[in-house]
Amino acid sequence: IHDQLNDPTNAVAFYTKVLELDASNIEAIACIGSSYFHNDQPEIALRTYRRLLQMGVGSTELWNNLGLSCFHASQYDMALSCFERALSKADDKTSADVWYNVGHIALGIGDVNLAYQAFKISCSLD
Repeated sequence: IHDQLNDPTNAVAFYTKVLELDASNIEAIACIGSSYFHNDQPEIALRTYRRLLQMGVGSTELWNNLGLSCFHASQYDMALSCFERALSKADDKTSADVWYNVGHIALGIGDVNLAYQAFKISCSLD
């Protein structure tokens, strides 16, 4: 509820309480990672997302979030490899989102040709 009300402080507090009761609650861990990412703490978000990988979660969305966190933590080579993994697991519904993020990463590193291709693919899939 607090996430929907744009109250990240209370949302994280409740997710932390959930983790006290069930330390392997995937949704709570993912939401805490997302909160760290949106609060400009990509390094901490990376630790949270890596914890999910260790738990066996390997979804397209997780690899996509890892890629974005790596990019914002200035780990550019890791970011692209995370997006490659996301694309290898993606279906028709999630491919467009991954390619869209690849386009933004490409712009961020100055590769306009890759950005153009990624956005073109994203638009064709969406």
